[in-house]
Amino acid sequence: LVLIGGGGAVLGLRTPPGYVGVYFVEQLLPAAGDPIKVTSAIQQAEKQALSDTYVDVRKSLATLSDARNEAGLNRQLLTRSLLHEALYQLRFGDDPQSAQRSVAIMSRVMERGADAPGLTLGRAADAARSGKVDEAVTLLKQVPKDDDPYRSLVNGEVALLQQRYADAVKAFEEAQRHGAGARASWGLARASTGLDKGAEAELAVAATLKTSSRHSSALARMAEIMLLRGEPAEAVEYTRKATGLVPVDGIRPRPSRRDRADAWALEGEIQEKLDKPSAALAAYEQALSADPLRVGVLLGSGRMLMRLARPRDALARFDSALSAKPSNKPDMLKRIPVVEATLGSAQALLALERPQEALTRMEPIAASFQDNPDVLLWLGHAQQAVDKNDVAEASFRKAIELSPDTFAGYVALSQLLFKTDRPEEAARTLSEATGKVEDSAEVRRMLGYSELNRHHLPEALHHFQAALRFDPRDSSALFGMATAQRRSGDLAKAQVSLDKLEKLEPGHPGLPLERGQLCEARGDYAAAVEAYRKALKARPNDTDLKMRLGAALVTAGNVDEADGILQEVLRDRPSSAEAEHYIGRVLFARNDTAQAAQRFERAVSFEPLRADFHLYLGWARLEQNNLSGALESITKAIERDPNLGDAYWLLGRIELRTGAVKDALEHLQRALKLKPGRHEALANMGDVYDQLRLLPDAVDAYTQAVRAVPENGEWWYRLGSLELDRGNRTQARVAFSEAVLRGDRLFKKPVWLADAHRMYADVLREEKRMGEALEHYRLFLANAPEGARDRAEIEQFVKSQQLH
Repeated sequence: LVLIGGGGAVLGLRTPPGYVGVYFVEQLLPAAGDPIKVTSAIQQAEKQALSDTYVDVRKSLATLSDARNEAGLNRQLLTRSLLHEALYQLRFGDDPQSAQRSVAIMSRVMERGADAPGLTLGRAADAARSGKVDEAVTLLKQVPKDDDPYRSLVNGEVALLQQRYADAVKAFEEAQRHGAGARASWGLARASTGLDKGAEAELAVAATLKTSSRHSSALARMAEIMLLRGEPAEAVEYTRKATGLVPVDGIRPRPSRRDRADAWALEGEIQEKLDKPSAALAAYEQALSADPLRVGVLLGSGRMLMRLARPRDALARFDSALSAKPSNKPDMLKRIPVVEATLGSAQALLALERPQEALTRMEPIAASFQDNPDVLLWLGHAQQAVDKNDVAEASFRKAIELSPDTFAGYVALSQLLFKTDRPEEAARTLSEATGKVEDSAEVRRMLGYSELNRHHLPEALHHFQAALRFDPRDSSALFGMATAQRRSGDLAKAQVSLDKLEKLEPGHPGLPLERGQLCEARGDYAAAVEAYRKALKARPNDTDLKMRLGAALVTAGNVDEADGILQEVLRDRPSSAEAEHYIGRVLFARNDTAQAAQRFERAVSFEPLRADFHLYLGWARLEQNNLSGALESITKAIERDPNLGDAYWLLGRIELRTGAVKDALEHLQRALKLKPGRHEALANMGDVYDQLRLLPDAVDAYTQAVRAVPENGEWWYRLGSLELDRGNRTQARVAFSEAVLRGDRLFKKPVWLADAHRMYADVLREEKRMGEALEHYRLFLANAPEGARDRAEIEQFVKSQQLH
């Protein structure tokens, strides 16, 4: 007992830390491990970490963890593990599991005293990863200077956190001299970037990739460098490598979640600058899958969704950005996240025709940013949308005053002046803009789309052509020109423009749709379907392309296949106005007019600005004989797009029914000019000429109609009737023959078929072809309803002939 007591006293007096000096004895126990093996494990881990890649740094942590399983009492191993866990989190972002390990390691070390080798450096790194930067600086001052590269690395990381970039450069250069590999060169790249020394940063990035070719962060930075050099294709290639999508030296990089989000976000920005919204959106969505709450990426995704005419989805993105409490300070691109998120949500609400909500969102931000021209511009748009034109005008003028060299304010003000019937002032505003804003492709393109939205097609074409003279590779201007040419009825030129666009940018948003619409304008619905199928093969999960294919299949008459595709779209997008519209068209094609009208009404309620949605609602109402409702919808369609050929066709049909035949003729002729493939307008023109008793013109119109669509038996029947009225019995007989041939093939016999048989039989009877006449009289009796005109007389005639 005396010996034990004396031994305890000696330990208390002679060993650190006093009477808990039992931990000194731990170092002599087997659980403390072989010092040589511990040193070897640390060296192996630090060799693995030299590449500074996520995969290798994780491997280094695993190596240290395995060593701790064997030598968990070794204090040198514990303090070095604490250091590496902290550097891992500083480099790759927060990791809850790593943070838990750090806390456990720190607790295990500190309960054994503060004199462990390397503990001060480990504590400094741990303080930095915890956000206690001042504490880290204090601890680093206590670390003795030696050749350990990790002392310099921690110094560099702390200096970066404090934005002391010159000190960071010195620290990482020192770490580099001591063999810290890619960890040091990547630190140099970041510090040089902070000092805005592009050349030095580029050298450091190149050095990083030379020693660590799969370094995702350096690959992403090299993408930025390539973009600044004007080499966007190479920039995108580097981002693809950074994300792990493209192999490097035969092996795909495996970035951290943060690095992957960074790389995809960068590709989104590159594609956005290249004016490729579909590609940009895809990249932003990939970034969000890695980091769903990144404000900048949510904003980028929202911007692209607006470009792709998906305001409902864009609104969800902007709302998510606002929920993430975006900063009210400018970022590196001088964009203020909270402003951009608010403006984006307001734009989406305006596109969804929810102007009061848009104005409600804009007013608080306008109060906080009274001198921001973008805020004032969109405040004006919201005010105009609720018919507060006076205050809207004031907002636009203030936006111009604050940013006189920005064209958007002049365009907005001129459109408001045109709307309020002040065309001279509007013209002066645009003239003033040309004197203050440098003429450019962007300015001309904006003017072109402004005129296109107002359906001023010659003016739109003029500006798009001017934009292309500035920049022949301006894909948006080329697309706008093709759209204007199609709407103007110049289909051949529209085809040439789309061919040029496809060579320039095969993935331009809206290109498959525009090709399909061009095919539809020609009446070539099969080609429209083929265009969408081709695009969908390249992007099989693209909901937008599925939507377009479903729409084209409806137009082509393949409603069963279309129905399945459109139901898929509706599952992905339950509030899709387009899906509702085209499912309505499927029902319309199946003669379920009541259900179709309900779908059309729902589509209009979702997107009231779409002219074609109003058009089909009007068509359904016309089929329901609701002429006043049909006229209201068709008028709205024409207001939204005065170049919509089918709207004039339907308007002509309404006028034909109400007796306004001369107006009907004018509108049917315009319908054919705008949409030569709408052959039904020819037949309707035949009916107009018939009512005007211009029989030669009526015959000519129906002749053109059956030449275009020879399978339409009803048109042959009408042509035969007209020829009969003119006394041309031979031509009438030919037309009736074609009519009954086609009518008899139909499973459901049309109402005109019985009369066609009777009239054909009458002509044959006059030509003394009694046997053929009797056959068609019998077919008349088989198809005609009881009580039909002339039925009794024909029955009597057939019986009399049978007696003979």
